[in-house]
Amino acid sequence: MAGYIGNKAVGINVTTGDIRGDVGVGGDVTATTSDGAILNLNSSDTTITDGSVLGAIKFTAPLEGSGTDSVLLGAAIEAVAEATFAADNNATELVFKTGASAAADQKMTLTSAGNFLVGTTNITPSINGVEGIALSSGSFGGRLEACRDEAAAVSFGRLTDDGDIMDFKKDGDTMGSIGAFSSGTSALFFGSLDTALLANSGNDSIHPWNASTNGSRDNAIDLGNSSNRFKDFYLSGGAFIGGTGTANKLHDYEEGNWTPAITFGNGNTGQSYGNQVGRYTKIGRSVHCQYRVTFTDKGSSTGAAKLLGLPFTPSGINSGHYFGFLNGFLGTNIANFTQIWTIDPGTSQVQIRYVNASGNNVSISNSDFKNSSDIIASFTYQTDS
Repeated sequence: MAGYIGNKAVGINVTTGDIRGDVGVGGDVTATTSDGAILNLNSSDTTITDGSVLGAIKFTAPLEGSGTDSVLLGAAIEAVAEATFAADNNATELVFKTGASAAADQKMTLTSAGNFLVGTTNITPSINGVEGIALSSGSFGGRLEACRDEAAAVSFGRLTDDGDIMDFKKDGDTMGSIGAFSSGTSALFFGSLDTALLANSGNDSIHPWNASTNGSRDNAIDLGNSSNRFKDFYLSGGAFIGGTGTANKLHDYEEGNWTPAITFGNGNTGQSYGNQVGRYTKIGRSVHCQYRVTFTDKGSSTGAAKLLGLPFTPSGINSGHYFGFLNGFLGTNIANFTQIWTIDPGTSQVQIRYVNASGNNVSISNSDFKNSSDIIASFTYQTDS
């Protein structure tokens, strides 16, 4: 039968009470039934295709006196077909629209698969590099993604006391957490149960930590193991090994090359070399040197032999000379005797000496060398560098 609601002509099914057509109501509408009131919004379209609106609730203020944007669509909820309907398909999404200074447009979507999308229509915004939030179902069930341009995509907080901010579980069991420890500074801990790290901005440090008790853990956590090692370790300062005192600090390790040279009476007139190479390893204050010097001409200078070019200046320990005993071959006229190197503290000069048959410490001079002398040796000394 035909009837009127407001000033609109509508069709009314006298059996079901269904109303067909637009309805204008100039007041509040209240529906009361014994089993709960139902609002059915039905489409009369016989062919539903992708994008067809099955029903919508729209919110406007058409009588607002300001005009322009104020009378445009302010918000809406629409049921929209996701594909052409068929005997085995009625995929429908709910589209939520809101407006600010223009007609309301799509802001959130609840898809037929159960994906809840905010600010995007992409169910994997982070993977695909688009802004938005997706709480996914289906093949991505239980997955939350958030992506934002030029700012943090997610922010988590905890009020009042210290403790977990995020808790990570596997099959219901706690695997790890990220949390806060203030104690007058800004500190964040992250890890698994009693094996965690605390990043403390108050004293620019990272500490071993117990995430379960939110407390420090001393001398209990290893960094790697025999089968799972870290690669390179970069330090600009030192490493305390075996203790925390000054004596336990290894402040330097270095490997490099140096250029050895031999002078006679502090001169090197006419000298030439076939080999003139040196390498060193510095561990803390100890410097271990290796070198090879091969003359092709020892030159015309005369006097005591000295080795020059040490990579680091020797320290002045023992208030005098100290010795680096050498292992190697000295191709000179005295090769069968023990050679010792005496370093003058505060200089980079090494006096080349030997112990003669009488047991005396004697300087080696130019006369003990040949034009083809070949010296291959190593020694260790101390430095303050």
